[in-house]
Amino acid sequence: MPSTPAQIPCGDITLDGLLCTAGDATPPNVVVVCHPHPQRGGDMHNNVVGIIVAAALEAGWGALPFNFRGVGRSGGSYDEGRGEKDDARAAIGYARSLAGVRNVALAGYSFGAGVASNVIDASLVALALVAAPTARLATSEALRAYARPSIFVAGSQDHVSAVEGLLEASSGMVRPAEVVGVEGADHFWWGHEATLQAALSRFFANALAGTRA
Repeated sequence: MPSTPAQIPCGDITLDGLLCTAGDATPPNVVVVCHPHPQRGGDMHNNVVGIIVAAALEAGWGALPFNFRGVGRSGGSYDEGRGEKDDARAAIGYARSLAGVRNVALAGYSFGAGVASNVIDASLVALALVAAPTARLATSEALRAYARPSIFVAGSQDHVSAVEGLLEASSGMVRPAEVVGVEGADHFWWGHEATLQAALSRFFANALAGTRA
């Protein structure tokens, strides 16, 4: 999987990212990927972030995982989810600035899914949230207003993301999300990676087909 280091400007700091592609050229469609909690070891090299990236590439997208402020080589420090929204917006802007990019989608896992749910807007062609904290989704006006394709995925043993809560959040959206529950999976997805990747790859492929309609 070819990848190119990305230095993403965000106000007075710079964020560290990776532009991942299936070939040498930047694809016209890129998924920005937000990682799990910075204070619990989360970064862009997380196993579930890797699954999201692999699913995107399998479906014909490029992917841009990045480190939130204070993580890895990214500047700044943890900001309890506030500055991290600016980080996500900066990564989206960076993806849009790449030569040849026409469409940008957004994805996130755990803490990153909570951030993504609060910065989503109509300019983003698809949204994929894995193990999203249901309490964060319940308060997101941006999520309720989102009317393009979206998917929420959680495991039946997840202590943070309850499928019932995801269904409730989906029902309040202008365009309800597809909600996928995976029996036996917990918050970390060990042993269920293939099932998660298949669900996301199918979603990204369908979303990509929709951009060509």
